[in-house]
Amino acid sequence: MSRLAFYVPGFTLRGQVEFMGEGTGMFNLFYEFSTPVDEEHTRMFYLFFRNFFMEPKNDAMHVQRNLKNIFQDKANAETIMPKRAPDLDDWPVLQLDREDLVMSAYWREMRKLRGAGQQIDRVLLEAAERNGEYRVIPSPGRRTDPDGWVFDAVPLIPPAGAEQDTAGRFEARLGAVS
Repeated sequence: MSRLAFYVPGFTLRGQVEFMGEGTGMFNLFYEFSTPVDEEHTRMFYLFFRNFFMEPKNDAMHVQRNLKNIFQDKANAETIMPKRAPDLDDWPVLQLDREDLVMSAYWREMRKLRGAGQQIDRVLLEAAERNGEYRVIPSPGRRTDPDGWVFDAVPLIPPAGAEQDTAGRFEARLGAVS
């Protein structure tokens, strides 16, 4: 027996559309895998299945229809402003259905990680990049032995309650504006 399994970090959405109306028994089924890359970008993968028009001569039509939908969604997503989600404790609009609850739980976990000092400080990292500095995300080994590494680690937002370098962040922001 074969079993199809996926191990993709991020969110998985399953959609099932009944072709030509309810009761036909003809379904187009898809899985959308979304993995956040950074604060403004998400990598998405799709798998499409169908139980109708299974002959190879129909494959091109189905691929064309699915790509049309993907590129329409892509065009919409690329125009959404603001690019980054606001940092709110509670999103009332994200409590409408179970997919929204998954998103709310994800953002709650991200706030916990940020509070523990595990979020990259985008402002300071961009300032370092403008200065031509190369930074890396530290491996677990680097945490146990922080000396002797070739490149500096990416700057992190300090844990909640830790002293903040507001002057450094302010100067970095000034560099971004000038």
